[in-house]
Amino acid sequence: MQHLLPMLLIFGASFIQSITGFGLIIVAAPFLLMFYDAKFTILLVQCVAFCSNIVQTPLLYKDANAKMVGFLALGTCLGLPAGIWVYHSFSNASLKLIVSAVILAFLLVTHFFHPRIQECRRNSMVTGALAGIMSTTTGMGGPPLVIYFAYTAFTPRMLRATCVAYFFFGNITTLGAFILSSVSLAPAIQEASYLLPGLALGLICGHVAFKHVSAAVFRRIVFGMLYIACIYTIYSVI
Repeated sequence: MQHLLPMLLIFGASFIQSITGFGLIIVAAPFLLMFYDAKFTILLVQCVAFCSNIVQTPLLYKDANAKMVGFLALGTCLGLPAGIWVYHSFSNASLKLIVSAVILAFLLVTHFFHPRIQECRRNSMVTGALAGIMSTTTGMGGPPLVIYFAYTAFTPRMLRATCVAYFFFGNITTLGAFILSSVSLAPAIQEASYLLPGLALGLICGHVAFKHVSAAVFRRIVFGMLYIACIYTIYSVI
């Protein structure tokens, strides 16, 4: 029973990711912080996301923008060392606050500023570097990617496939960076195994629903939930 609520959270997050291409970690992380400490949550969401992307990448990779994924991946490799340093240098309470503050800032930027970032090699690498730093400090590499992709000419299917393909690479390099820095993944892998039924069911339902639901509506719902979760988490830490 202790894994039931986290499993339901993973179900909802994976369902949203199947429809929008992002959302698994962004949605799950702030809520999972209510059940686990911050450093463990970062490892846990990376393990769960890796399982998700293993399933989705073979199904979607043909629609991905491979060139874009390559530049993002290169940038990620450059950003990982800084993220690992932050992970080891800050306490659980500090990381919990950082996770919530980053998500809240991301929500405010996407809602009120609508930044338009030109799609080019340099900006792709910078976005990848920021994603690499954030994936190891907060567990989430998604916010820089979502902001960068907001005004691309990608079709919904291409956007979803490009996000999934990049996150597949990002998960591998992030988990590899943790291992190289002597972080044990065994407890997180064991805990992630209890959440896999929720992940699998969410992915299946999301793929079935993809053609029948509005991704824009889901984004609004997700953003509303995230505002509540982030404000609650920041309040609980302060």
